[in-house]
Amino acid sequence: MKRVKLLIIIGVGCIAVYGFWRIIINYIIKPKATAEKVNISFNRAYINLQPSQSTEFALVLYAENQKKISGIDLIIDYDDEQDLIESVALSNLVPSDYFTDKILEENQPNKSETGLKKTYRLVMTASRPLSDLSSQLLLTFSVKAKGNLGTTALELRISDMQVTGDVADNQFEIASTNNRLVLTVGGENLTMSPLISPTIDNGTPTTLPVSPTIIGNPTVTLTISPSPSIAGQNLHFRLRFQGVLSPPKDQAQQSIPVLITIVNAVTGISYDIGEVIFNYDHQPPMGMDNTWIGSAKYQLTAGDNYLIYLKGNKHLRKKICDTMPTESPPGTYVCDTEKLIISGDDQFFDFSKVLLLAGDLPEQDGIINAVDLALVRNNLGRTDREILQQADLNFDGVVDTQDYSLILASLAVRTDEQ
Repeated sequence: MKRVKLLIIIGVGCIAVYGFWRIIINYIIKPKATAEKVNISFNRAYINLQPSQSTEFALVLYAENQKKISGIDLIIDYDDEQDLIESVALSNLVPSDYFTDKILEENQPNKSETGLKKTYRLVMTASRPLSDLSSQLLLTFSVKAKGNLGTTALELRISDMQVTGDVADNQFEIASTNNRLVLTVGGENLTMSPLISPTIDNGTPTTLPVSPTIIGNPTVTLTISPSPSIAGQNLHFRLRFQGVLSPPKDQAQQSIPVLITIVNAVTGISYDIGEVIFNYDHQPPMGMDNTWIGSAKYQLTAGDNYLIYLKGNKHLRKKICDTMPTESPPGTYVCDTEKLIISGDDQFFDFSKVLLLAGDLPEQDGIINAVDLALVRNNLGRTDREILQQADLNFDGVVDTQDYSLILASLAVRTDEQ
């Protein structure tokens, strides 16, 4: 009898200990694996510029699970004893009017022990409703070189940075797939490999190649290996989305993300640019009403043939291999031969004569199915913003039979193009 009682007491004790342990894990210690993350990465691996010259680089911010960003405190350490960089400054932001308050922007001596001598810090907040916030941002910065020659770096000091938003404790955990940007002034001392921009795959950052190798002493000028040439480009796109016949009624839907992937038809290398913000063009050229424009900075091998994949946040993925593709009737364009050539300069692609078909709704899975149809059908008549961002396919401010007709029409194609 005593033995039975002892076993019962031991069992009860084990259950109590286990329960206490679960309370600690779930409510006292915040597990890192479940913390909401925001990825902050440089969009380039290196910059090569001449003395006293200015150029630009960008930081891509992407919050997991469509969580919204409300504030940033970014810290970039840069330069060393060579004294190569004069200053860093914010030059552009997409969306342009996102942050309502710039609390701090300064270049100061670096008081940390990172090995770099200077620090750029930027603190901004967005005082706006949660429904007006975004999960992805693109910040462009200018950097100006001094007159000295050599190689240095810019590095994100992630341990001291903060990003706030609609997450637990109001603060994201910060991750990065490319937290170092190599800068060379007045030399050709980089062994260069193709640059891959930060990639988001279903909300999870993937690893970038390491920064290019610096050969020898950073102050020594070395020779670049023979081509093919790797050229930096600003790629500009104009798109048209199925069913959009007037400006979006909801201001929040006048800027939408489009996932862009570029494939080199010669080498087979795939470059995931990631999500690019496209804005409704309120002053388009003649004949281009109800189109959207967006830009991305990238580095690709000039002169090769490419194909481009485009996928809107409510749309099927479209594969394009012509510089100015056309189709008749809508939705019938087919990429047969890779004839799209990217030059070494800035380039504009007018894809507005090909429709991006609507119907693959959040959370997207590459196919229009019963789940997507039900999302529209079950919300007919709804006008609240959360539902509009999921099921208002023509951006007219209401989920109605027009949206349902659009998704039915897209069933003829049904899946993402491969």
